[in-house]
Amino acid sequence: QDIIAFLKEMLYGYFKDLKQSSCTYAIQFKRRNTESLHRDEIINSVGNTLEQVAHKCKIEITANLKQPGMTILIEMYKSVVGLSLVKDIAQLGKFNVRTAVA
Repeated sequence: QDIIAFLKEMLYGYFKDLKQSSCTYAIQFKRRNTESLHRDEIINSVGNTLEQVAHKCKIEITANLKQPGMTILIEMYKSVVGLSLVKDIAQLGKFNVRTAVA
């Protein structure tokens, strides 16, 4: 539930600054050394939250896995969850988060 609350804050900030009335998106999920949460549950929950926030902000959203305007990255390692919202990830060459931080 904390993940969803944080995601809502991120999305409201993103949509507030968006200068268009539509947006494409993708959700990427990676999990290592944990089985506590299921991939489909997380992706469905994030997708539903995204739709709710977009509707409230009057933004039309569509899934686009090849050229998304924004990508929600979810990384789980044991009991730690990382959540990022990245604009135009295809232009960044689907960067490797580990090398971007180093």
